[in-house]
Amino acid sequence: MLLRGLTKHVKDQNWFAVALDFFIVVFGILIAFQITNWSDARSERIDAGNILVRLEQDFQQKLDRTDRSLALYKSNLAAAGRLIRGIRQKQLAEETLLDDISIATEYTLPTGPSITYTELVSDGRLQLIQSDELRRALSELNDYVNFARGQHGFYTSPLDSSRGTLISARSLIATGVPVKKNRNSFATKEVDHARLINDPDMLAALQTAYGIQDNLHAILLDNRQSILGILDLIKVEQKKR
Repeated sequence: MLLRGLTKHVKDQNWFAVALDFFIVVFGILIAFQITNWSDARSERIDAGNILVRLEQDFQQKLDRTDRSLALYKSNLAAAGRLIRGIRQKQLAEETLLDDISIATEYTLPTGPSITYTELVSDGRLQLIQSDELRRALSELNDYVNFARGQHGFYTSPLDSSRGTLISARSLIATGVPVKKNRNSFATKEVDHARLINDPDMLAALQTAYGIQDNLHAILLDNRQSILGILDLIKVEQKKR
């Protein structure tokens, strides 16, 4: 309809009407582009908001798991410390001995990378996060987590060796029935006190376990600070939207 009118106005040499028709066409196109841009921007804001919520959930879970691991290492260090002091003083803490010798060499697996961040990088949508500081923090922690998981065996293999040494001073509960929980594996019925106190390999194994778990605890503390920093940056980013 508009094209027919434009053709008629040209034939009639009604240049004002031609200009008006042309203006209407251009204005309509601009409005259409603007509506599309508004729609795309709104969709992007919604996507970015959803991404921030998912990132917050990811890192809150990481924080919770890190706190549980820190609590475990504190218990393990306390157990290994009591055993070390007991061996040195030749007076073991009988009330906690069975538990201490069971957990002194335990460890946890490190948390993995953020699934949401990995998806953003893979899909090329990292630009949905406006904050350069948040993107940098996510990248640095992701690289560190991947490195830590790659080095996990290097850190924990001495703990496995120490556990093997301590087994020789333990009389394990061997029912012949598989345990239902990992926490119940290596359950100890009784301990050879003389072997534990007098065999120098026992003290060496416990000191190795203590040092490694103390180091892993310190690493987790640093990791926790990074997670808290990312959660704070996510909250700042959410307030901007």
